[in-house]
Amino acid sequence: MRIRVSDEKSTSTFGHMIFHEQQKGYVFPLVFDNSSNRKNSTVTYRIDKEIYVPEGISVGVFNPARGTLEKASSVSAVEIAAGQKEHRWLIAGDSSFIASWVGEFKLFDFALKKLYPNPCKSNIMIRFTIPFTGISEVRVAIFDQLGRKIFYREVNRALRPGLNSLQWNPEKDQSLAAGSYILQLTAIDSKGRKAGVAQSRIMYMP
Repeated sequence: MRIRVSDEKSTSTFGHMIFHEQQKGYVFPLVFDNSSNRKNSTVTYRIDKEIYVPEGISVGVFNPARGTLEKASSVSAVEIAAGQKEHRWLIAGDSSFIASWVGEFKLFDFALKKLYPNPCKSNIMIRFTIPFTGISEVRVAIFDQLGRKIFYREVNRALRPGLNSLQWNPEKDQSLAAGSYILQLTAIDSKGRKAGVAQSRIMYMP
């Protein structure tokens, strides 16, 4: 089976998937790049199912920003803001594969996971998830009960969709007293705007 994504206007090919062995499904990322342009752009593309498509296999395009699955029509369009990129996922598979993949994808939202161990004596694991698009940086800050910032880190290049983690070791700061501290995560989008905030309490018991 072969699926080809091409520009509707110029007929040039953006990319294609070729499957030699039948499985329940396949997923391929689509990135429409307008980062070097100062004007908004519209890309019109089409998806062609070539050669033999097994019975029961459907093809769809998943929009991660909206969390919706769009059926692969003969012609589709993507609006891309100036200096930005638009992400889509091309999915080919049976109904159970597509439903399962979309369900798992939607779990990737910006969220702070349970801290472990908490209370802590030394290292504490800070885990959080981010979606596939929309967040380019996460700022991690820890405050004492007086509101003083005792730890700060910007996570950007190491970010990946889904689960991310880092450690904080309060033992490195010999002046910290036993007690509770506030962890705050701030998500930042590609334009530097705040996209979300999550907080939790850390109990430090040396």
